[in-house]
Parts: sequence; structure tokens; C-alpha cells
Amino acid sequence: MDMALFEKKKAPLTGTAVQLRDGGRHPFGVLDGYVPLRNGEIALYRAIREAVPIVDAALIKLIRLVGGVRVQCGDPRAQEGLERFLRTVPTGRGQRGVQSFLDCYMDSLLTCGRAVGELVLDPDGREVAALLCGNAADLEIEDKWVLSKLNTLIKEVTENMDAYELGVASAKVYDFIWDTYCDWYIELTKARLYGEDEKSKLAAQKVLVYVLDQFLRLLHPFMPFITEEIWQAIPHEGRFLMLADWPKYDENLNFSVEAAHMESVMNAIRSIRNRRAEMNVPPSKKSTLYVVSDKGEIFRQGTGFICRLAYADQVIICDSDPEGHENMVCVVTNDAKLYIPLEELIDFEKELARIEKEKANCLKQIAMFEGKLSNEAFVSRAPEKVVAEQREKLEKNRALLAQLEESEKRLRR
Repeated sequence: MDMALFEKKKAPLTGTAVQLRDGGRHPFGVLDGYVPLRNGEIALYRAIREAVPIVDAALIKLIRLVGGVRVQCGDPRAQEGLERFLRTVPTGRGQRGVQSFLDCYMDSLLTCGRAVGELVLDPDGREVAALLCGNAADLEIEDKWVLSKLNTLIKEVTENMDAYELGVASAKVYDFIWDTYCDWYIELTKARLYGEDEKSKLAAQKVLVYVLDQFLRLLHPFMPFITEEIWQAIPHEGRFLMLADWPKYDENLNFSVEAAHMESVMNAIRSIRNRRAEMNVPPSKKSTLYVVSDKGEIFRQGTGFICRLAYADQVIICDSDPEGHENMVCVVTNDAKLYIPLEELIDFEKELARIEKEKANCLKQIAMFEGKLSNEAFVSRAPEKVVAEQREKLEKNRALLAQLEESEKRLRR
């Protein structure tokens, strides 16, 4: 795999223009010796610098001119769909429009490519086949989960494309790249990729590359040049991505049972991580985790994932609530109750001191807002919006005070 493609690139030479050097490869080609960039284009330029071929000179034109561009299509439904896409395509960052779309998606795609490049590259130079081997017995539960998710994605995106729902289709691929593939699957497979079991490692590599290959095909109509460049850097069949077959839904890759089991484990991990974050517990602080569930075997198989991703030093599967559960932190999911001994998460004295400090600050804020709102002159003369904001802040501080008092009560039991 060509790792140079995924290396982090240096920032532009200046904030507003990039001078081209003689003999240097540039993604946009030579445009009168320099490529002027607006502020909104600089992040995009950084993301794709030297990563796409010269033909992407058209891309910077699109960014500059898209405000006045009207895409012409022969089919009225396609025309309407494309115009709606240009206006409303979501980027996942609360922004809409083509420039935000390009900025966000280019960055995410290169980040994904870099992550896979680091994990799949074989130090011995052995090639990793892009296609799955036919033996499903080589697949682990996390492999079957991601393949099922990919299979569903292919079906839904194809339906969206056929209905000219381009914004919906691109958003689904984006969510799959970040949430399913990067946030979860890559993390779930790291133990295998860095482990000693060569067979398991190779199976994980094959799935990583296969899934990347498939969603590059799905994303290619939206981002043809950068997807082509990344596709050429990974093991693949055929000369060009633009000539490759569109992905097809495959019933043989629909592992619904394994996918449901994996979701149960992931929900537990997600819930534990959220609760620890709420309590400001650092990832370095490990703890015992008790799992109470009638699906104990599912969680027993997922112990490795839970220990690594939910920061547990041991996982104990129980049929009923553990002894002393009244003094434990409890997290409930659809399939389990999860208990963590409170003393393993926090220092009681430090936590009580922190709560007292926050309570004092909260009481001070409440007194200030109550003073303002009890002042008739302020209420009658201030704009209605300002008065409403003060009332909202007062209610938020009262709610926070109630939470702090409840936390203090639990700690003093």
C-alpha cells in the first residue's frame, strides 16, 4: 500500500496563497503560478494537498463558482434531486452546502484512508487480498457485524440513489465511515491487527480493505477524484474505480444474529464510557465491572472488547445483582445491568470537596439571577428575550444544584 498518500501534509506556505514551486506535483495544476484561497478553502486545500491528480483543477473552480452554478440534467427528477443536494447536503458538523460538504468529506475520507493505511500495511510487504475469502469460519463476530452494516448500507444507498435522494445517500455513507468503520470497527480489530495470530490478523486486514473498497465505490459518484486516488493505493481488482461494479446487496453477508450480539456489547461499552465521562473518571483508571444479564454468554464472548474499550480490568458475569450493589454505580442497557464499585472510580473526599465547591458557585449564580428577576425595573425595561434568558439560566442552575445535592447524598450513605 502506498503510505505516502495518507501522510500528513505541511500547511500552505501562506494563509491566502500558495506559490507553486518548479517541478513540484500539485493537485490543482499550475494556475498562473499560484492558487489563491479564501478562508473557507484553506482547510479543504490542506486536506487534499498532493493527494489528488491535476484533473482536480475543476474542484477549486467548483468551490469558487458553486454559488452561481446550476446543474443541468435531462431528467427533471434528477435535476430536482441534484439541486436539493447542493442546497441541503449535510456534513455532520451543522453546516450545509457544497463547500462545507467538500471540506468535511475530504478531510474525513483522508483521515479514514490514513488510519487504514497504518493498520493494513504489512511490514513484510505481503499483499492483502481485497476480496473476502469464502470461508465465513475465519470471520470473528466484529467482522460479521461490520459486513452486515455494510450490506444494509449498500441496499439503502442504492435505493436512495435510484430515488435521486443524493443528500440522504451521501450522509449515510459519511456516517458509516466515521461511526461504524473508524470509531468502532477499526478499534474493535486493533488487538488482532497487532496480535500474534497471523490467521486472525489476515482475516481482519481482508475485511478492513474489503469494506473500504465497497464504501469508496458508494462514495465515488460524489467524490470521484479522491476516491479514485485512495482506491488505487489499496489492493484492488480492475484498472479504475470509475469502471468498477456498483456494490450489490448480498444475502450471504447478512449476519443478523451476530450483529445483534455485537450491538449488545457495544451498547454496554458506550453506556459505561458515557457514565465515566459524566463522573470525570480518566481512562487510565481501571475498574471491576459486574454484568447482570440473562444473555451472559454474549457478554462473556465480548469480555475482551469491554476490558479494552470500557476501561475494565476484569469483567464478572452474574445472574443476579452482586453483593453490595447498593453502593455501586449502576448503568442499565436493553440487555444488561452494569455495576461498578464506586470506590474504584473516585476518591470520596476529593469528590465531596468538588461537589461543595460547585454547590457554592451554583448558589451564588442562583442568588444573582433571582436578584435580577425580582427587580421590577429590570423585568419591565429589559428586552423580553433577555429576561427569558435569565429565567432559563436560573432554572438550569437550580437543576444543577439538585443534581449536586443528590450526588452528595449518595456519597455520604
